[in-house]
Amino acid sequence: LEPAGTLLASLATNFLIGMTAFLAFCFLRTRMPVLYEPRLLHGNLKNVYGLPSSFLGWIRPVIALTDEQIFEECGLDATMQVLFLRFCLKQFVFCCLFGLVVLMPVFSVGQNGVTGLDSISMSNLESKSPKLWAALISAYLFSFSCFYFVRQVWLKYIEYRVRYFHRFKPHNYSALIQNLPPNTTSEALNNKMVTIFDDVLACHVLCDTNQLKDLIEERTNAMEKLDRVRWQMGKAYYYQESHNNTMEQMVVLNDGADGTMEGPLLSQRSYGTAGTSQPPQPVMVRTGCCGHKVDGLQFYSRVLASANAEIEELQATLEDSAALWPSAFVTFGSVKSASLAASSSLTSRPGEYLSAPAPGVRDVVWDNLRYTYHTRFVRTCIVDFCIGFLLLFYTVPLAFVASLTSLEELSKALPFLKPVTDKNPAFKAWLQGFLPTLTLTIFMAVLPLLLSYMAYLKGVYSHSLAQADVIRKFFLFQIQVFFVSLLAGSAFDQIQKLIDHPSDIMSLLGESVPATGVFFTNYVMLLAFSGSLLELLRIGPLIVMGFRKYVLSKTPREVKLAQKPEAYDYGSYLPEELLVLLVAFVYATAAPLILPFVVFYFAFRMLVFKYSIVYVHKRDFESGGTMWPLIFSRMIASMLIYQITLIGVATLKLSPVISTLLVPLLAITTYFYYHCVWYYQQPVQHCPLEDAATESKERVSELDLDAYRQPEFKLQVANTLEDEDNKSLRHDEALDGRVERLVHASAESDNLSHTSSFRTASVSDRTV
Repeated sequence: LEPAGTLLASLATNFLIGMTAFLAFCFLRTRMPVLYEPRLLHGNLKNVYGLPSSFLGWIRPVIALTDEQIFEECGLDATMQVLFLRFCLKQFVFCCLFGLVVLMPVFSVGQNGVTGLDSISMSNLESKSPKLWAALISAYLFSFSCFYFVRQVWLKYIEYRVRYFHRFKPHNYSALIQNLPPNTTSEALNNKMVTIFDDVLACHVLCDTNQLKDLIEERTNAMEKLDRVRWQMGKAYYYQESHNNTMEQMVVLNDGADGTMEGPLLSQRSYGTAGTSQPPQPVMVRTGCCGHKVDGLQFYSRVLASANAEIEELQATLEDSAALWPSAFVTFGSVKSASLAASSSLTSRPGEYLSAPAPGVRDVVWDNLRYTYHTRFVRTCIVDFCIGFLLLFYTVPLAFVASLTSLEELSKALPFLKPVTDKNPAFKAWLQGFLPTLTLTIFMAVLPLLLSYMAYLKGVYSHSLAQADVIRKFFLFQIQVFFVSLLAGSAFDQIQKLIDHPSDIMSLLGESVPATGVFFTNYVMLLAFSGSLLELLRIGPLIVMGFRKYVLSKTPREVKLAQKPEAYDYGSYLPEELLVLLVAFVYATAAPLILPFVVFYFAFRMLVFKYSIVYVHKRDFESGGTMWPLIFSRMIASMLIYQITLIGVATLKLSPVISTLLVPLLAITTYFYYHCVWYYQQPVQHCPLEDAATESKERVSELDLDAYRQPEFKLQVANTLEDEDNKSLRHDEALDGRVERLVHASAESDNLSHTSSFRTASVSDRTV
């Protein structure tokens, strides 16, 4: 089958899916703001206005979002992600222009006798062809342009990293101390730290809180059941009285912004009619599986009051009696002291008082701080061994799937396909162009979940460290997937050849890379059109939210929880972008036809990410941009693979001069990596003392000294459910006020810019 046919079939399919998703999103965006603009509705955007209500009016404001706005609204992690995507866009726009203007015309006049799409790739260059000099020039141009654009990102990283350290946040004034000697109390740690630093404000040695967690879980269950009982009482009485009273006599109830009821408190609302004193009918519940029925309102109220009393009592006494963990947080009166404590050795005794920068309060994985250094080391070794075992044997199912991506091999496994494809060339082109890339995408979707679970098993003490570990491990699987996909169709034979003759890796790469350009072009096309634009539509969250709201949620409080936006998972999206980066680098010279689709991919990813991170996803935690060095190292690894591949192609084309001239590029790239690590990364790994010394100490008295107490001790229980309702109602009123002010500001901004009017985010709009 002509490769051009499979490419066009894949392009048509992916374009159709992507445009359908895009148009559906534009239609649903203004009708389902709870799903598509939850951050705007909750009023926690300070420097970003709302979006126009016109069909395509949202695109221009999203593109116009500046790095400064994203830094202020979404943090340094989101800012570095935008800078990384912008780097990719600049790099491959440059590569695309050179590839379309220079490389493809040069390759098209080759004399190797190939036809179709292969005629505009390096496959069309005959052995010892002088046109290989174009590939050499492109390798140096692409590499040095990458160095230039990466340097710009590093300079921005340093600027924002210093500003991140200057933020008045508890983690900038705190340090994490691990591997404390057994039975070290907060007072003992404080006495030790004050001998080293003169501005220690608080020390919190962590302890076992399982007993308190059980009580809190019991309290939560009682509150949920009590909430359901009271809601059932209200509904039953409301519908009972509606037959005997006119609508004017009934208390009018409206749905609130987040599913709560406006007007009376939950304990008072929908229990009767105006002027009626008749109490609602009680809801009877069983006290156990075979227990007798009792009044649910009284029973769960007693359970809640009892749990609250036990929690308050245990909160006051548990810290002095519970088993102590070997971890603690120390808060200082200056960023300088915190930086010194986090980056210095606190004792000469090996393995004790190991210090590190404190993660953000919401970033901490509290349960994993119970482990000592040796326990965490053993767990890490076991998990890494399991991942290595998985990486080794993952080749077998991956090679099987890769072999099925060839239509001939698939026809052998599924014989009924052969007569269908023989009679229908269009279906055959679609199957061969779309099925292999879809199979590879689905096969890779499971890995982030598995790797994330294994990262937490290691005992990492922060969510950002878990995501960083996912990125590290997933990159190894990406390289494996890349090489196995290169050998698709005869994977097992080629793998056996590599095992027998490992030195043939370069010639094998040189042979396989130009020949598989169409497959990876289809793969990037799938991610660019179908993947990115389907992410914008949010089909998965739409189904999950609808199921939780209309099936699982029984009360307004549960509806409110079901509508909460989820956090952005960098560990799931960054590996995909790094894989596209690897593919784009490797094929930038060998098959430049892929470059326009790479540009589309990163352009769509930039648009989708900006919209999602600003208007959709909440920010649970922040790592302070620590993932950028990981991205940079994987980027350099991708460049090295690209350069090694070109050396293999030149060797296969019997051009020793070109191969020799490409070798220095490996040394230059390696030197550039170590230069950036030493010159740019090291100075801002911790807060520079020069910058820390210039901080103002006027607000130190405002620090929350209990920020790093365990959450179970900071929980403030309410005596009754009415107290919870009061807090919820006050939050709803504040939310409505913030949204109205935001809409008013949006309208003023819209008038100034002469664009279409901003829609009013009213209470009735904010429901699914």
